[in-house]
Amino acid sequence: MCRGSDGLLYANDDFGLRTISANGTVTTVTAGPDYYSRITDTVMACGINGGVLTRRWFNDSANDDFYDPIAQKSIAKVSVSASVLRDAGTWAGPTPLLYFGPNNSSVLVRRSGPDYDLTVVNLVDGSVETVAKFATADMPVDLTATPPVIGSPIFGGVATGGTNFDILTGQSVIRFTRKP
Repeated sequence: MCRGSDGLLYANDDFGLRTISANGTVTTVTAGPDYYSRITDTVMACGINGGVLTRRWFNDSANDDFYDPIAQKSIAKVSVSASVLRDAGTWAGPTPLLYFGPNNSSVLVRRSGPDYDLTVVNLVDGSVETVAKFATADMPVDLTATPPVIGSPIFGGVATGGTNFDILTGQSVIRFTRKP
């Protein structure tokens, strides 16, 4: 769930994305004549400054996109970055930890497999930037390394405003600042 900058709570259920107002009114966000609901319709990530990112699925897959329901705009077509995100485990595994907002169309994901790291994925062009590596038996925690090596597990990412975000690990909270 995410609390949006519009004051609504955004939640995912088996029928898609819904909002809940302060007075308890529930509204379905992801619906329409060309849209079909799937269990995988998720709140992809909560964003900096109260942004929300979801993935929309349409009957015509050429229209599938990442969508910001608060800004009410499509952020990127799925085809551009789906392979990168699938490699990051977002469809079958954890969802992105943080959405950087409609003017910076990137998400922070935890990748598994041989890359096992925190990566920022640009939804528009599919480019990736490694933010941190996870410690392994062969690679101990080293916050002075570039990129830093951090402990696991990761419990979440929290936007703290601007380009700052905090990562809650099993050992500590680590603050990151992205380059503009």
